[in-house]
Amino acid sequence: MGKIFNCPICNDALNSEHYCVQCDRDFDTEVIKNAEGSLTDAQIEQQDYVDVSCFYLIKQFQKDAAYNIEHVAVIRDALIDVLTEFYGQSSYDVYPWLLEPEIKNAKTKKQKPKKKIFVLVKMFQGIHDGIELFWDEKESEKAYRKYTGQDYPQDGDFEEIHEDFRDSIIVLVKIPEK
Repeated sequence: MGKIFNCPICNDALNSEHYCVQCDRDFDTEVIKNAEGSLTDAQIEQQDYVDVSCFYLIKQFQKDAAYNIEHVAVIRDALIDVLTEFYGQSSYDVYPWLLEPEIKNAKTKKQKPKKKIFVLVKMFQGIHDGIELFWDEKESEKAYRKYTGQDYPQDGDFEEIHEDFRDSIIVLVKIPEK
């Protein structure tokens, strides 16, 4: 029974020296520190820098704001989303976390399939009108039909959709397991 670590950037398995060939990056220091239950000093500094920066942003708009980790976390999560989605940064590099090994063993259970979620983005006359989330594709299509009065176009052609609802879409999002 051995421990296998996945790269926090690309999710490929690290080799025995905790090196990711895909990313050309060494994670040996992180893995050793993580075994002790802590982050490296540089990772702690990075987390502190991000949290302090987020709190500073709050203070720019609310001078008398007291430090509240829940408020900071909301800004931090949004910042991570923007940096990863629009600037291609790795969430691990922005706000590092402990690497957890997978235990390799002949009797390991099969991995559960990744969950999917369907997001109905409601638009009416070009104005955002809300979002609904569904675990089931049929339920999401029923909601689309109820909201727009039309069937979801299987071919993705929205030209036949009434112009008031043309921007309403159902998006399939895969939720990574934690």
